[in-house]
Amino acid sequence: MHFSTKIKKFYEGMRVYENLKNDEKIIHVPFALNFTLTIVTIVEQLQQFLVDVKNKVCREIPDIDFELMTDIDKIMTKKLKTDMAALSDRTVRQILDEIFGDLLDKTPLELYNYIHANTITMTELLKKIYPELKHADMSLFEDYVCRHIREGVWDHITIGYQKWKDSSTDLSLDSLLDKQEQVLKEYLEKGIMCFVKTPSNNRMDEVDYMFHRGHLNCDFKDTDEYKMIYAQFMYFATRRNGMIIVNYKKYGKYLFEHFYKFTEEQKVAVFELCFYLSLIQEDIVCFIASEIGLPEELASPEAIRLLEKARIAGHLDDDYQPAKSKTFSALLANEIAERIGIENKWKVFEKFWNRQNMYKDYYEALNQKQSSKNMKTVYGLFD
Repeated sequence: MHFSTKIKKFYEGMRVYENLKNDEKIIHVPFALNFTLTIVTIVEQLQQFLVDVKNKVCREIPDIDFELMTDIDKIMTKKLKTDMAALSDRTVRQILDEIFGDLLDKTPLELYNYIHANTITMTELLKKIYPELKHADMSLFEDYVCRHIREGVWDHITIGYQKWKDSSTDLSLDSLLDKQEQVLKEYLEKGIMCFVKTPSNNRMDEVDYMFHRGHLNCDFKDTDEYKMIYAQFMYFATRRNGMIIVNYKKYGKYLFEHFYKFTEEQKVAVFELCFYLSLIQEDIVCFIASEIGLPEELASPEAIRLLEKARIAGHLDDDYQPAKSKTFSALLANEIAERIGIENKWKVFEKFWNRQNMYKDYYEALNQKQSSKNMKTVYGLFD
């Protein structure tokens, strides 16, 4: 169980405890033991989470209210202390012998103090984790979103999309763009952009809403509210030949900051949308790859995403051709190839970029004075 779920259950358990009847005191001890085991597990998970975050690894989005869960007075119920103090003339072992191991050697009040101390530790860890996440390297958020998409169970999406393709009499770039925009509309209407800042009038004018609208059904009714929602989504995306390219760094950070506020349906929708778009992208890439002469090894959504980052940074032109020196371009090609697993990287890029002996350019780049600076630039582009 993720620590977010455990923390919420711990908090909810305290609320349940407040409503327990006082005429059956013995039931209070199992509750206290349960709190103890739960908080110890939470503390262990948070300690590991903090270590992981510092190492740029993240295995879950904290689905909790940090402000609430870092206030010990709001978490702990006073009733628990009162009840434990009333039972302190007996040991826990006498009450529930052989059930909870060494913890039974403590008095109920000691057990309360143990829970209380560990809850303080929990709040302190959360206080450390929150700023770490707030100022974490953006690649941490990107990695989490990509991994969640890869590891999620999306069979219903895959099957539904395949049925749509099978029923399409003429699968074309236009029909795929229609599908892409209709899927986007479907998920935007679930309210997943509700925590994005309101775009300015200038921003509303800048986004390509008419392109999006042109691929929706004719009977769709435009509203200012929907136009704003679309503009909010485009904070996290760009387009290439009409294909939506989500910036998972920005999108991931948005999810991390607001995930606990989403409804359960929205928590699924934010990832479903990304997976659905990635399925459509795989087919769109097949059409646009030929238009810009992309080799098969670079004709994938992930490759397009990397090439787009390099283009936006000014290292490639609009046709994904090199805009910098041969040596810098060789470093760029090597990094892209490493990230998407191209085995014959020099052969692929030499043909695509009409270059020769790129491996020599690469080794020359490694020996140049500005090698460290250029390598840092290339690594930073994709991290």
